[in-house]
Parts: sequence; C-alpha cells; structure tokens
Amino acid sequence: MATGPSDTRVLVVTNECDDPHGASDIASVLADRLPGQTVVKCEATAAEYLAELGPTVDCVVSLSSDISPILEVAEMDAAIPLVVYGDDIVSTDVDAVIPRTASVDDVVARVETEVSESRETNRLEEVNAKLTALSRYAKEITGCETVQDVCSRTIDATVDALDFDYSILALVDGDQIVPYGATIPPEEQRPIGISDGIAGRTLEMGESQVVDDMQSDPDATFKHRGYRAVMSVPISDRGVLQVVSEEEAGAYDDRDVEFLETLAGYTNEALARLERETALRTERDRFHALFDGLSAPTAYVESDAPGDYRVREINAAYERTFPNGSDAVGASVSEALPTERERRLVEDQLRGETPVRESVERTVRTGEAETLSVTLVPVQHVGPSASGFLVYRGPEAPLDESATG
Repeated sequence: MATGPSDTRVLVVTNECDDPHGASDIASVLADRLPGQTVVKCEATAAEYLAELGPTVDCVVSLSSDISPILEVAEMDAAIPLVVYGDDIVSTDVDAVIPRTASVDDVVARVETEVSESRETNRLEEVNAKLTALSRYAKEITGCETVQDVCSRTIDATVDALDFDYSILALVDGDQIVPYGATIPPEEQRPIGISDGIAGRTLEMGESQVVDDMQSDPDATFKHRGYRAVMSVPISDRGVLQVVSEEEAGAYDDRDVEFLETLAGYTNEALARLERETALRTERDRFHALFDGLSAPTAYVESDAPGDYRVREINAAYERTFPNGSDAVGASVSEALPTERERRLVEDQLRGETPVRESVERTVRTGEAETLSVTLVPVQHVGPSASGFLVYRGPEAPLDESATG
C-alpha cells in the first residue's frame, strides 16, 4: 500500500513498447505500490514524455537493461531523481541502483526517500530564491520617495519575488481602507469601511489572517468573482497586504505567511520613514517661516551623522549681530561657533526633545564681549539625521519666546 504523498508522480520506464501499461509484471506491481500517480512508458517515449511534463515528475524508475535510454532520460532533467531497478549500472547520472535480487518494497522505499529528499532540496532552493529576491526589493521599497512608489514596488514584489498572481495593498484613510496598488481587476479595487471584510478583521486583530476558502467566510467582500484562498497581512496599523487564489482553496501555508509578512515589514518601514520625513519637513517649514523674521540672531544647524554638525543657515539678525557672521554658513560647528558651550550645546542636545538654554560670552560687531543667552530648539530628527535652531538673546534684539516652543 502506498505511504507517500498523494500528489507524487512517478515515471516507470520499461523496455517493452507494445503495451507499456501492462507489458511488465514488475511495472504493474510498482504502479500499484508506488505513492500517488504512476505513469508507465517504454524507452522510446519516456524522454518525450519528460520533455513535455518533466516539471510534474517527482521520480523516474527505470526497468530497462539498456544504459543508453536511461542516460537519455537522466539528461532531460538532472533535478529529477533516477532510480534503476537492475544490475551492473554505473553512472553518475543515476541516483540509486536497486539490484533485481531486492524486493519491490525496497524499490518503493527508495522512491519515497528520493522524492522526499528532492522535494526538500527544491523547497530550500525556492526559499533561498525568494529571500534573495525579497532582499533586492527591500532596498528598492525602503528607498522609495513617495507612498505610491512604495505601494507599487510592494505589489511588484508579490508577483516577481513571491510568485503570487493576485494581490492588493490598501492603506487606512480616515474610516476607510483604500487600495493603493493591486493586480486584481480595477473594478474590484474599491475602498471599504475600516472594519469591513477580511482586511478590516486583519487590522482589528493586528495579526495575519489565512482563509482557506473566502466563499465560506462571513466577512469576505469579493465573493462574486470566485476567489478562493486569501492571505491577509497587516502593515502595522497603516493598512493591509493581501494575496488571493482564484481557483485553489487552501493554497497558502505558514511559509507563504512568513514571506508576505517579511514583505509587509519592508513596506511598513518605508511608509514609517516617509511619515517621519513629512513630519520633519512640516516642522522645519514652520520654523523657517519664522526664521528670517525673527529679531533675535538665529542659526540653523544640521547633523547627518553623530560627530558631524554644521551651520546651514543664519538669519539677518545673526549677521548684523556677530562679526563675520556669514562665514558660519556651511562651516562645521567647531569652526562656526567660537565658544565651547555653544559647541557642546549643539552636540549634546541637537537630538533631544525639548529646548535647552545656556549663557555664553560672544564678541559682537561693536567689538565688545557680551554675555548672551542662547537656546537650542531641536527639530524632530529622522534616523541619524537631526537639526535645530540656535536662538540668541542679543544686545540688539530680545529673544522671541514664541520661537522656542
């Protein structure tokens, strides 16, 4: 009785072509005992069969005593295990030789072993190929400059890297979940309520959902097309990434979920970065709107990495107050700021959360040394980058307290 996977397909090659399905008693016994489907072909047609259906064959069992046809079969696809039930066969293309003195059960056991090992090898190769492709897409997705580009590249990855046919990425927009990219037909890319459908359930539960057959799922919203299996993965609380199978129920397993969750993680990282950058630009724009109009001397400072601090801009009041003030623009903090307290204030507090004030002594344009109050106002930073404003209470202009929050 067969004990292997029911979807196994084994090709048995005989040396009799007049009646390949019953010409050999051994072939008939193997057909009864081998797992899954067994196809019996003679030497003359076996290679042709493999050329057409090779990817669907899990193992070839040869009963032929002639080595040439065996090697021809082996060369058709080296990845398919070849087991010879015969004697005196020596070839590197043959995976196993079972002597005729052995029982048919020994052949069956060997076929099951070869199929199992071959499938595991194929699985690992598939996993490695998908991980490599995902790694390439990760760099592209996390480097996108717009939300739409992030979504488009994510959908591309579901097809090219993960080999899914139908996918959709939808983001939360108010009280709706709105499609931003998909490979399903345009007429089916419509917004739904934030609590509706399998997508809404995914967001509510905050965890991946695998539905073997959406036609029997009470929350499913696209039953009319005949979609079957659904895999729905949250993109944090920002949206969902889903793939669907049009024909096969139960199409997705835990490995598929892991791949899609990995991809969704890259997407979430990219969207989070864009949100932070948008918030940073908004904050910078708000301060820059006040920057030139401030009566207090003010310098804008940036850091692209710890240890690298530079003055990027100064306002008119700064240039009026300090001699050679314009020389500070573009210079490092160590060159632009003459006092250790100013430099330490920038280096220690630029990545902070709240304004910090210090007293420093600076030479002003009159040539006199003045004791000034300087406040560092940090702006939200993204990753290693940071920025902020140095606002001085100088002899020409008092500090505008509204600018320091």
